[in-house]
Amino acid sequence: HKDNKKMAEFTKPLHQVIGSAQNASLWIAANGMGNPDEAAAGSAEYLRLMALMVFAYMWAMMAEVSLRKLEGNPNKKEFYENKLAVARFYMNKILPYHYGLLASIVNGSKSVMAMADEAV
Repeated sequence: HKDNKKMAEFTKPLHQVIGSAQNASLWIAANGMGNPDEAAAGSAEYLRLMALMVFAYMWAMMAEVSLRKLEGNPNKKEFYENKLAVARFYMNKILPYHYGLLASIVNGSKSVMAMADEAV
């Protein structure tokens, strides 16, 4: 739907989070092979990033259906407009957390592993 102007507000953020997921995956693959701590240090953030991406995909699909239904089913106008409102909220207020998650992942394991085992 990247050529669908009505979907742009949903597809652009989706493509951005996909880019972050790809960058995180590549970073973990490149650095985790040499040092497993690098992969482990960002594992929770990686899972959160993947969840954000999956939900963005789901909201984009729901937005597409809602836009289509609004054109042909004015009886449920409020329902589909509310779906779009929630999709916009997710894309604008929740999804941008992926940038911070990516930053945390690529910051590596140094600060995570800095404390001596005896100190824990």
